[in-house]
Amino acid sequence: MWILPIVALLFAGGAVVAGADGQVANAAVAGAIALVAVGLFLFFRGQRQAQERFLGWLSSNAEAISRGGVARGQIVVRPETELMVYEAASSFFVVTLRLRSRMFLAGEREAGTARWMYSVASLIFGWWGIPWGPIWTIGAVVRNARGGHRLRVADLLRLPVR
Repeated sequence: MWILPIVALLFAGGAVVAGADGQVANAAVAGAIALVAVGLFLFFRGQRQAQERFLGWLSSNAEAISRGGVARGQIVVRPETELMVYEAASSFFVVTLRLRSRMFLAGEREAGTARWMYSVASLIFGWWGIPWGPIWTIGAVVRNARGGHRLRVADLLRLPVR
């Protein structure tokens, strides 16, 4: 995940150099890419923190979930409740990373936003790595379009499904 701030710094530096040389258009594009990289880094970090909070909530409510379910917002979480995880590819020359979203409950509104954010991040930052960048980028976009990785709450908590 730390590749995004590195990319942001490099593009910000490129924007400064281009601006000093009077290449305003190149400086603007490099600056925009740097801002997008910083935004994506903050988004991914927030996803990781949300994942930790969700897993803590899931763990502390495991018994109630196994007995019939617990409401989380508008969704009742039961052992058979489906979770989705989306994926992004992020590359820099020979280094390519796969970044995963937090787990989203089936029907959660934020899932659609994350699905597209991860796909867009892959399309912008994923294809740069050789050789895995293009391969993992296409894989992430296709997987996200199909609904992401799916698992059940019971799989995480090792609960029986009724």
